[in-house]
Amino acid sequence: MKPDVAGAWASRLLGEELHPYYDFHTICKVVLKEVRSYQVNFRLIRETWPNEALYMLITQSAKFENGYKGMNPSDFPHFKEGEREDKIQSFLCEQGGFGNLGFECI
Repeated sequence: MKPDVAGAWASRLLGEELHPYYDFHTICKVVLKEVRSYQVNFRLIRETWPNEALYMLITQSAKFENGYKGMNPSDFPHFKEGEREDKIQSFLCEQGGFGNLGFECI
């Protein structure tokens, strides 16, 4: 999710205008509070400001003792979409669609 989308969403939830770059801590806090009940995490990724900054809704994760460093990419975990993704997609549609996130609200 691009910073302007995340910023607009958090601004609407908070009821005050947030800057998509300078208020990234507040954006993360506000959106995370909104999505936690869906067992979803919200993180800032690609922290190269401002050109490559992105936020991500994380629906599944796996922990590794030694992390991914040196791991063969074919051994990275691959998740299949399930009930949690269906619920968060419905929730996002209710929140305004976010059509640029790669799915359509029906």
